[in-house]
Amino acid sequence: MSIPLFYESILRTNRLSVKLDPLFITTLCLKLADAPVIVTAPLTRHVVEGSGGILFCNATGNPQPNITWTKQGSNTVLSSSETLTLTNLTREDNGAVYKCKVANYLDSAEAAAMIIVLCKFSV
Repeated sequence: MSIPLFYESILRTNRLSVKLDPLFITTLCLKLADAPVIVTAPLTRHVVEGSGGILFCNATGNPQPNITWTKQGSNTVLSSSETLTLTNLTREDNGAVYKCKVANYLDSAEAAAMIIVLCKFSV
């Protein structure tokens, strides 16, 4: 059986699956878009002064959402992956909040984590 050209082009988009029998289209299944949902939100981290840590955030959605990390109070993107690596944290970083934003064309979602820096005391 030959599939009309119109159906062939739809099948190639991977958004539509069609089961054909010799005479009729019997099943039509659309893959719909989904707004992003954060699956794993970053957690507050306790780190020793001078060390670092990794924050993790991931999400589902269709299309797959883009991830961006920023520090609260700034729009500068620090990372565009599921992880944000922080190094050489100081006392000034204590209480800093880092935000993970996930977005696709439908919507966006955010989660945040605070960094608690444990100070080294010298005697």
